[in-house]
Amino acid sequence: MRDLHHDIQRVDKYIQLIHSFGALTRREAAARILADYLLKKTEIVRTICREQAARPRVYYAMGKPQFCIKGKRFENHLVELCNGVSVNREIELHGRPGVTIDVETLEMLNPEIIFISSFISNSPDDFYKECLEKNIRVDAVRDKRIHTAPIPSSDFGGPKWILGLMHIANKMYGEACAFDIAGEATEFYARFLGTPFDVQNVNRSFGKPDASWRWETAGGRTPSTRSPIGRPRLNAFAPDTPCTSAPARRWTRK
Repeated sequence: MRDLHHDIQRVDKYIQLIHSFGALTRREAAARILADYLLKKTEIVRTICREQAARPRVYYAMGKPQFCIKGKRFENHLVELCNGVSVNREIELHGRPGVTIDVETLEMLNPEIIFISSFISNSPDDFYKECLEKNIRVDAVRDKRIHTAPIPSSDFGGPKWILGLMHIANKMYGEACAFDIAGEATEFYARFLGTPFDVQNVNRSFGKPDASWRWETAGGRTPSTRSPIGRPRLNAFAPDTPCTSAPARRWTRK
């Protein structure tokens, strides 16, 4: 089990594991289809992100601003695949899946973007409020760049991480990346899970961001589950329209 836990923390090892399970269950062809799909999509994301000059500093938290996940976790690997700098790897942590760090350490890391892991999630708005209450002075809070995964459990564990990878790329490089997460999820659910992707009922897991989780259009209305071309639409995701309830704080870092 120790090897299994380690082998799902990197994409290359993850792909090897898929092939191993395929052989054990005599489903080699199905395993190859899934592995090829994950590799193809990963390479598309990685290629686009590597073309970007900037490498934003990214912090991954679990639920609370000071709950820092360990640097070796899969979420941080996804950040690096998107050409980001995982600040979680810059400090040594003992404990799993992470530990609480002090405000001074978080400010020293000074992330430009914060992602909340879908393993233990929170709404970006509540997360931002807590940062203000604790007077956490980092660029991501100043600029309100706080995000959570739009698809539950999509940045760790199961192969839905490919949807989380595309979401991370969108948020890190909004001008270069515009992956249709709902459309990709529709394809993934139908092809590999054998079930439709229902945007109104997708939050049936412990990855639910918060009690008010919902999908909305840019105009604030709840959309139908189907677009004119037969795909769910994702124009604006309520928990990931971050930090709207309080004005942004401004400061100058020395």
